[in-house]
Amino acid sequence: MTYEFDCETCGERFAAQRSTAKYCSGACRQEAYRERKESGYIYPEEELSDLRKQISDLVAFAEFDGDEPPPLAMVQNVRDPELVRIAHAMDQLHIFRVY
Repeated sequence: MTYEFDCETCGERFAAQRSTAKYCSGACRQEAYRERKESGYIYPEEELSDLRKQISDLVAFAEFDGDEPPPLAMVQNVRDPELVRIAHAMDQLHIFRVY
């Protein structure tokens, strides 16, 4: 299923695979991040609680102490791009862990 949105940075109409998409490209997403960073943007409480949940899921993934590598499904609710990169890097590290 595809969704149609207007990019929050440039205003261009784009098709997305996710219902939560905000930007048409990585460049627009990066520009929005830089603008938030420069403006001293503070996340609203509901966004902070969601980020806290994503981080706690990521920590549980990192601390997984089972006999097998942790399944990536443990972090299926992690959506923040930076946290997703961390999750994938951690998954690669788990592959090399000696059991």
